[in-house]
Amino acid sequence: MAWAVFSARAMQPANPITAQVVSALNVGLGASTVLVLLVGVAVVTSLAARWRVWVHGELHRSRRADIWPPMLLTTNRRRENLARPITMTALFVGILIGPPCTFFLLEILDLPDPVRVASALAVVFGYPLFGAVSFFVLRSKVFADSAWECWPESIQQVQLEQHGLSALSLPVN
Repeated sequence: MAWAVFSARAMQPANPITAQVVSALNVGLGASTVLVLLVGVAVVTSLAARWRVWVHGELHRSRRADIWPPMLLTTNRRRENLARPITMTALFVGILIGPPCTFFLLEILDLPDPVRVASALAVVFGYPLFGAVSFFVLRSKVFADSAWECWPESIQQVQLEQHGLSALSLPVN
């Protein structure tokens, strides 16, 4: 919003309200694009490394309190993985901003009519289908069902310590 106010003053347009709205929309489009790109990089990295992801505010509290493995102590909020809504938001935003950007690119390329129609159909049906399939695939491969799925070695160490053992006292297979 600050950028919209200052850019409108710098340009001195005939209608400053229009310039502010356009600038605010540009900022929103840029922020949305960054959201989609960052979540995309995080998901691809998680898939490549075969990491399960758990996002929750209690992890930050445990880190600040130097508690490891993290403790999920919250009773007033459900213990749910917030990675799901973050990824869904990025997929939804990608479905919203992807087609207009693709249509703009197709217009610049000036393709023949049959290719243009086929491309338009692919965009209209492809983006929502890609989003739905992506989420269902990610649901089983990326999102952890509990925080403990992300740190199995730490949980094993805690279980050993509760029984008075250490990892060094176990026989090596």
